[in-house]
Amino acid sequence: MRWWILLWLRIYRWRHPDRPQPWPLPAPLATPPATVLVVANTALGDTLLCTPALKVIRDNWPQARILFLVHQRYAPLFSEHEAVDVLLSDTGGWRGMLSTLRRLRRERPDVVLLLHSNGPQDVPMAVLSGASIVLKPYNHSEWAALLSARLPQRRQHVIEDKLDTLRQLGVDITCTRMQPGRRHLVGDGARDGLVHIGFQLGAADVYKCWPGERFAELARGLLQRPGRRIHLIGSSAEIARAEALLADGAGSDISMDCGRYRIDELPAALRALDLLISNDTGPMHLAIALGVPTLCLFAATDPVRIGPYQDLDRHRVIFHDGLDVQKLPKKQRSDVAMRKIPVAEVLAAAEAMLS
Repeated sequence: MRWWILLWLRIYRWRHPDRPQPWPLPAPLATPPATVLVVANTALGDTLLCTPALKVIRDNWPQARILFLVHQRYAPLFSEHEAVDVLLSDTGGWRGMLSTLRRLRRERPDVVLLLHSNGPQDVPMAVLSGASIVLKPYNHSEWAALLSARLPQRRQHVIEDKLDTLRQLGVDITCTRMQPGRRHLVGDGARDGLVHIGFQLGAADVYKCWPGERFAELARGLLQRPGRRIHLIGSSAEIARAEALLADGAGSDISMDCGRYRIDELPAALRALDLLISNDTGPMHLAIALGVPTLCLFAATDPVRIGPYQDLDRHRVIFHDGLDVQKLPKKQRSDVAMRKIPVAEVLAAAEAMLS
């Protein structure tokens, strides 16, 4: 199927030699688009980082029909989003691309914004949807010549990278806040007089993970004060990390919550926390979006690019520069960068935030 799609696209490119080439658009849109498709069908954090663009589109084009294509695993988090008319989902890969494309052909979007999407199939799918304008932040796609403009690479927050696609269309940037669906923005967890602290132990890649023994030492330090409870949150894939911490004898006031919550239950679990201490991963971004105080641990990735970008008085970043690890292929990276972060610094920061 992939081979036939690529052949079809090469024929399409040959038959459409005057499609706009990658240079900045000469002028804003003359008329507001009737339908706008926003694609963010990768990981949880990446999808949340795309949501400010939805509000900007709604504010600038209130009559437009906004479609939001996300990974099916995370779709429940974005149901009832105030700026979305139609929520679509797929697996983000070649599998299912044809059925997604058929749906997009029926919707006939005027503008497609590939804010965080899987290549190389994303650009072809957007072009074949029939959209007249297809934009994507800075990228190295083999299909970049089919985009309507090529955006430069800048060292700025990735939210601004995504909003740059809208700046190409001459809109006013009215929002930079992440936001899940509206039903996840209300309510609080039950309060029992304890101080509840969350540990997000894992991340998508091992090089982003603070070592488990450091988390165990941190737990022992935090639990020296009574009235506190630590919650080990994360997906079922992180159960092994949580069990290793429990086996380390970090304390009895620790709840094993990895794999306990469905994705649509995770916001309520995070809102019940007084503090989340987290690696650079999706639940960190979700906690920031929900306004949960978050202590973010960075070394292997750049907090200027993907750290907190809202409510900065509520969140804190600890950063020790280990960005050299990014020069290695992903499969060869270890947690050597994250080991630069000392337990004492994290404990002091956590105590300051809790006080």
